[in-house]
Amino acid sequence: MESCQHQQLKRHAQLRHQPRSAPLWVGDPDDWALVRQKPRPPLVCPEPGCQVELISYENLNNRHNPRIFKFKSVAGACGHWPAQGGGGPESAQHEWMKLRLKRIVEQLGYTATPEHAPTHADVFVHEVSYCLEVQLVPTQFRKRTKIREDTGANVCWLIREGLDSEKAVKALFGLPAVRFRIVDKDDQGRLLAPWDHPGERYLARRARLEVFATVAHALPEERRPNSAKQGGSWFRTGTMDGLQFLDEILSGRRRWYRPGMLGQKRGLWALKTDVSEYYDSHRKPPIISGQETAIEEGV
Repeated sequence: MESCQHQQLKRHAQLRHQPRSAPLWVGDPDDWALVRQKPRPPLVCPEPGCQVELISYENLNNRHNPRIFKFKSVAGACGHWPAQGGGGPESAQHEWMKLRLKRIVEQLGYTATPEHAPTHADVFVHEVSYCLEVQLVPTQFRKRTKIREDTGANVCWLIREGLDSEKAVKALFGLPAVRFRIVDKDDQGRLLAPWDHPGERYLARRARLEVFATVAHALPEERRPNSAKQGGSWFRTGTMDGLQFLDEILSGRRRWYRPGMLGQKRGLWALKTDVSEYYDSHRKPPIISGQETAIEEGV
């Protein structure tokens, strides 16, 4: 029978004989199935160079941490990759969102680690050094953004629909952030909460991540102002499929533009190709009445 006396916990581990770039995570059912195979595979701390041995442990009576990695020996311990950062157990929605983001990122061909200890990211995308942060309650957005950016990482906050505190709204429009909700892919007007029904897998299959509020789309050409002097916006905001949005920001095709950069008081996520056209149009002299016809006729 496995020992359960050790008090120090981790939610990540590495296979001793098959190291890989992304640690195993207790919140991923596939990772957990791997570590619970019989005979149990040997596990070590995920910190590079640390060979402290771990064991997987499951206690279904523990509401907050039913699955965990513990030190195999009392004598062999380390402080790397602690299970929690002091904020207490996370909600079922937060756990579900981290797993969904991990799945999407991996589907796009990247390597993802939830609860990434070096950057404190909810989900860290290794190849492009990107922190995806799910926020359900108010927090110190600016301070936490700086902590992640100081490691050299980019940041994108995913702020839940309905979180309308002053801090959240300021972060949404002033920091690299976007609203999110989970909708039924067969009925996009219907919201889903699959984390409330973990046993009903069909809900997870129907769930679709949707983002909005700061996702910019260029207006049709005939509706765009020709210069800044004309006033009006060159962009509109709308909804977007979460997978497409993540594909575009991780690839660098869509990036965050700070408030004021695109003629609006709020920051926007815009395609670089659209922004290039926007700046080109603002460098051109405005067309005055009758000038366009004169140009066409060669006058």
